Amino acid sequence: MADDGANSWKFRKSFVYEYLLNSGADVICLQEIVPEVKSELTKVLAGVYECVGKGRLAEPKEYDEINLVAFKKSKFKLLASEHFWLSDTPDIAGSRYPSQEHWPRTCTHVTLKSENGTYDIFATHLDNVDGIAREKGLNLIFSHAESCGKAIVCGDFNDTPDNVHKWVDGRFKDLTEGLPPTYTEFGKDYKKIDYVFVSKNVNKLSESFCDEQIKDGLYISDHFPVWVEVY
Repeated sequence: MADDGANSWKFRKSFVYEYLLNSGADVICLQEIVPEVKSELTKVLAGVYECVGKGRLAEPKEYDEINLVAFKKSKFKLLASEHFWLSDTPDIAGSRYPSQEHWPRTCTHVTLKSENGTYDIFATHLDNVDGIAREKGLNLIFSHAESCGKAIVCGDFNDTPDNVHKWVDGRFKDLTEGLPPTYTEFGKDYKKIDYVFVSKNVNKLSESFCDEQIKDGLYISDHFPVWVEVY
């Protein structure tokens, strides 16, 4: 886990766990979850949520990062889950695009059944350096999502709304369009880089919002939680 000084995980984790447990959210998608945090988070949420996610590296490491999907066990049945790499060989663990110099990137996909229907959730965290990899990775995810029924694609896309909308090209609806900056780097640098896209047969129940969670000067994360309500 990164040493973020006053914003280090050890100082924020009780804030995060309390927020998640009190959120009432049916589905929660999280990025940059290392194995130690996944283990603890799974235990903390076990009474309400089931957690699904796998690391991005070919071999398990303590510093690996996971795109985690947590869903309410009382509302959903897990029909299927998959984990694929954003690369030309998405089934090969640890693979990445030739232009990428750093970490591989992944997507966690779960199919959830509820009394309102079946939903496919795609949670990702795109490359923070390579714009080519971001575009290719996002298009790969949407190629998977387009074959589903009701699909939701969300996460940290690490790019501007103009670029993201150009890549999506109207295939899905952006429920986070017009939101204020979602990334803050703990109050140092503000950007809108987090998104929730839905297939056109998914309807929103209320306006989305960015929940600017700061308590006693402590930021809940370097990103603010983003909320959407759909059916």
